[in-house]
Amino acid sequence: MRKNHSFEKSNKGFTLIELLVVISIIAMLLAILMPALGKVKEKAKSVVCRTNTRQLSLAFVMYAMENDDRSMNFSHASDKYWFYEIAPYLGENNFQEGDGFKKQMKISLCPSAPKEVDESASGGWGDAKHAWKYKDITGSYGLNLWLLPKGSGYTNAGTNYEPTLPGLMGNSYKKLSEAKQDTPLVADSIWVGSWPYDGDKVPNDLTKGDSTHVVGKFMGRFCIDRHDMKVNIGFVDGHADTVKLEELWTLKWHKSFATNNDIEIGRN
Repeated sequence: MRKNHSFEKSNKGFTLIELLVVISIIAMLLAILMPALGKVKEKAKSVVCRTNTRQLSLAFVMYAMENDDRSMNFSHASDKYWFYEIAPYLGENNFQEGDGFKKQMKISLCPSAPKEVDESASGGWGDAKHAWKYKDITGSYGLNLWLLPKGSGYTNAGTNYEPTLPGLMGNSYKKLSEAKQDTPLVADSIWVGSWPYDGDKVPNDLTKGDSTHVVGKFMGRFCIDRHDMKVNIGFVDGHADTVKLEELWTLKWHKSFATNNDIEIGRN
């Protein structure tokens, strides 16, 4: 009887060399695809973050619409902190329950900076990949503090005082409608808020940002390498966008902010 040689050959299976070749090809494909998959994952996190900044901005705008076009007063009092004030407009009514900050809004955390820093080591300041911590609340975003009214409403735990930073009285937006469409409202940040000046310098470390509380350093709270040399920003007109770090100086942060298109930023 004639043997079916093709059948016999098909049952031999793979040789050791053939298996090693297949494994090598799979390993090579994984080496090529993993960085791309990592970028896709980070891109997805940035999209969620951009949505968060948009929602926070819209809540802030709704607050102003119900308060004569004005934002909340600047305050360190736990029940007057800006996250507290806009929480009801985000459906977070429970956020205001309890003594001090006892609740946490998921929307206040960027997926690329979801965990708080070691407060004992950092003083609560966040960085590009960690959220800040203030009292009992944690967040990844900061407010453009030029949008808060000053003067007698500028309070510290209920105690009125005049601001000491230059230009605050004249350059702050008394009403939200005074701000331009390209005025940032909420952005990726290492702290709860900031007063960027047009003369602020690029921080030396784009991972840490700059926690120094002096003119010349305030933009460093927003200028961090959180999303591939970009940050997400929610604007006063309710839209949100992903902005390159050097473009932070091209936005109208306060009334007389002199925009600058010549800032160049390289990776650390």
